[in-house]
Amino acid sequence: MLWFAGAHYAAGALPVEEVVQCAREAGVPVIVDAAAQIPPVASLWRFTRDIGADAVIVSGGKGLRGPQASGLVLGKRSIVDNLRMHTSPKHELGRGMKVGKEELLGLLAAVEWTLAQDEGALLAGYERIVDDWIAGLQGLPGVVVERGYPSEAGQPHSRAVLRLVRDRDEIVQALWDGDPRISVGTYGLPADAIALNPQTLQPGEEKVVLDAVVRLLGP
Repeated sequence: MLWFAGAHYAAGALPVEEVVQCAREAGVPVIVDAAAQIPPVASLWRFTRDIGADAVIVSGGKGLRGPQASGLVLGKRSIVDNLRMHTSPKHELGRGMKVGKEELLGLLAAVEWTLAQDEGALLAGYERIVDDWIAGLQGLPGVVVERGYPSEAGQPHSRAVLRLVRDRDEIVQALWDGDPRISVGTYGLPADAIALNPQTLQPGEEKVVLDAVVRLLGP
């Protein structure tokens, strides 16, 4: 049984704890797709060690910030060993999805970096950035700015959501065509909003984003 983590899959779904209990009674393994569920870093072990799922799948990119062409499968040795049957030199079925040595080492470095972070301080930093964005964007003509929580993947941090009077796609394209390019997420229905996400920014880049949006949307 495959259970998808994340807020965008939650509507009408059974909680993972109940799924694991029912599946265990039927002798059916449970694999959790938690590709984008970091933060929190506890997703590396919570679904398996704490809840009892048989394996969890995590993207090597996204929240781990490792190589995009990599990923982790964590869980029971029997499942991991079965996956190893599709690796070199027996990779006929998995050849097209093989991961190179560079990605393997890059992912290891990303996991080590992630585990070394102070996650509370990291999340608090995201909230400060969103606070500054909301304060700096208040009062722009034709814009309503609000806090969006959690993130689009259900991660426990906020985004700044801008509801626009102007054409949203025009704004998205203008930010992308700027110097430097800024990529923003689209948000919600009706299709009138963009979302600014602090998660992948380097220190100081949050001001670059704010200044670009103010220039574009200001009077």
